[in-house]
Amino acid sequence: PYPSNISVSGMSGTITDLNVRINNLSHTFPDDIAFLLVSPDNTRKFILQSDSGGGVDVSNLTYTFDDQA
Repeated sequence: PYPSNISVSGMSGTITDLNVRINNLSHTFPDDIAFLLVSPDNTRKFILQSDSGGGVDVSNLTYTFDDQA
């Protein structure tokens, strides 16, 4: 369902490195998928992926967004 919220807890201080890993993704039309990061105070937003998955089925896909890649 849209949106699907995933809350992160246990973090404190300034975050200096961030990796987002998508595990076991399966979808018949990945182009429909979008990932959005939102700051805890909801003032900053960053689109990780939108309209870029293509039209080929994916199954059990794992990939990582890494700011140092």
